[in-house]
Amino acid sequence: LWSEAVQPEDDPGCPVCSDLFYRHSSDGGLTWGEPLNLSRTPVGENRPQIKVDARNRIHVVWDEGVDWYAGAGVPQGGVYRRSDDGGLTWSEPHRFTAGGRPVQQTSLAVDAQGNPLVVFRDAASDRIYFQLSADGGATWGAVGEV
Repeated sequence: LWSEAVQPEDDPGCPVCSDLFYRHSSDGGLTWGEPLNLSRTPVGENRPQIKVDARNRIHVVWDEGVDWYAGAGVPQGGVYRRSDDGGLTWSEPHRFTAGGRPVQQTSLAVDAQGNPLVVFRDAASDRIYFQLSADGGATWGAVGEV
């Protein structure tokens, strides 16, 4: 995973904001697949985390709305995506909020069965929340507060 600036510098929303990209190697790094833009937003992405579970599913989370490298944007939420085929295709983004309020510092853990737990902080109140998927990231339970 890496962040790369893709917005034109004259974009008034977030000039030089980055999108999040993924690339995979199946031969130990000798060759690499084409870069895949996982985020495709004009608002900037930051703090990506990646985990691979026992079934070789790839789980990724990141913060959306703030681009710390560009020094621009405001928190909008956390995002989760999953790949079941080594990064060739990805699930639709699942967005995390705290009752509709923006969150940040999105963190990822995956249990032994491949079920992701995502923890995030309300950007306005600093309260901590979590959301769990009991089916490997396909669907998500209710948002809970720590």
